[in-house]
Amino acid sequence: MSEIFLNIFKVDSLSQSEVIDKIQSQLLKSPSPNVLVTPNAGHLKNLDSNLSLQEFYLNAELALIDGWPIAIAASIASRKRVKRVTGSDVLPKLFTEINKEVRIGIFGGKNQKLIRNKLESDFPNLNIQIVDTSEWSDSTYDIRRLRELIQHNALSIVLLCLGHPKQELIAQQLKIYDWVGSKPDWIMCVGASIEFLTGEQKRSPKIFSKLGLEWIYRLATNPRKFFLRYFKAIWPSIKLILISFTLRKIN
Repeated sequence: MSEIFLNIFKVDSLSQSEVIDKIQSQLLKSPSPNVLVTPNAGHLKNLDSNLSLQEFYLNAELALIDGWPIAIAASIASRKRVKRVTGSDVLPKLFTEINKEVRIGIFGGKNQKLIRNKLESDFPNLNIQIVDTSEWSDSTYDIRRLRELIQHNALSIVLLCLGHPKQELIAQQLKIYDWVGSKPDWIMCVGASIEFLTGEQKRSPKIFSKLGLEWIYRLATNPRKFFLRYFKAIWPSIKLILISFTLRKIN
């Protein structure tokens, strides 16, 4: 079993190629929408206090090990070393593997023109629809508009690039909807992954990634954006790592 239970959610200990294979196995033939989430330290505070969000993460068909605290906790709980597979790494690899039969909807991102130009240049075989939903909420009206766009464009992959927890709240509603006719195969909550791909956000140098110190690079380069976010993640991360020692008998 690839699943590792981390008390209030679970993650899948899969390689990048195994993640891609699982996504592809459901394309253009899934009987109902599948969900992909990318839990990291910034998600833990909301997960601690929101039972509905916990259930959503627990039932996700794919939960990538995105953040280092998650990887450490998963390694302790499973008694084996697990590797991170981030949404930022999966997306470009996935884009090289699929063709124009698979329609992709990108919802969110700050610069839709840049996203389109970059993706069409780097991945000419992609069939993409980009929608600016930065001002949308998880209201009933906006969810209905989103469903109509998905069905009208017959989207197979829905990329929600709206940030946590907004994207997950919207994905919850899309997952439980009683789809009639065209429906998505995958609903992916990928946050800023598309902005890393386009270069709008800079990824840390590889040495920082290998050492699990991306947070230092991001904090140093953009303290206004990341200081409070990382500060709020400290205790939930420590708490998860401590709890993971008690989960060894379960996993």
